[in-house]
Amino acid sequence: MEGKHPGNRVFPFDASGYTGAPSMLDRPASSPQVLAPKVDPSPNVVPRRTTVGKGAYNLNVPYKWGGTDKDKGVDCSGLTQCVYKDNGASIPRTAITQWEDPRFSLVKDERMEGDLVFFQTKANNTKDRYSKSAGGFVTHVGVITRDGRMLHAASKGTKVETVEQYLKRTGSKLLGAKRMVRK
Repeated sequence: MEGKHPGNRVFPFDASGYTGAPSMLDRPASSPQVLAPKVDPSPNVVPRRTTVGKGAYNLNVPYKWGGTDKDKGVDCSGLTQCVYKDNGASIPRTAITQWEDPRFSLVKDERMEGDLVFFQTKANNTKDRYSKSAGGFVTHVGVITRDGRMLHAASKGTKVETVEQYLKRTGSKLLGAKRMVRK
């Protein structure tokens, strides 16, 4: 069930309706870049599960190209689609169509739980993934968790890490974060 919040922010992860959290769209952006939430993840703690909204997700589920089963195997966009489905919202199947979905707006402030984060990786840049609005190839997507990290399907399985850790590890380019809003 989608919760409604002033400022047209959609909270697909709050079954009770209003969360009381301020909408990041209700205030001006402090800077043009997407800011990371204040998170102090210990590098020695490796969680086995993580949550996004009402859904709980096992980590290290095998990567499977085109996969949409969060327990048997997923690719990056299949995982984000599962997260939204588990929380009562339907989103498109591929990273590029998720980026171009008009229900999502570019986040100009701090990322919040449920925001989708899009990347251009160094490999696999095919024409069907090019987005003029993204200014590049959309090749990877993850979803922000409650603690501000990113849940995503990596080549070695589903994992949680900060966006900054992912960028450093892979050399990818952050295209932006997007949030579902009510139009």
